[in-house]
Amino acid sequence: MEFTEGKKYDKNNFTIEPLKKGEYENCIFNNCDFSNTNLSDMKFIGCKFSACNLSLARLMKTTFMDVEFKD
Repeated sequence: MEFTEGKKYDKNNFTIEPLKKGEYENCIFNNCDFSNTNLSDMKFIGCKFSACNLSLARLMKTTFMDVEFKD
């Protein structure tokens, strides 16, 4: 499982190229599309999601700790 820290994602379309399974810490996701993606078994710690589309994303056993969602 991959560990990513402090990375910024801007306007990424994760429906075309999925986000790699792993743990994401203090990452920023701006205007990203996660619709219908599989985020199961992933960890997001201290991340910020701004204007992201998470509709119908699969979140089985997904961890969100100290995460901020805007718009």
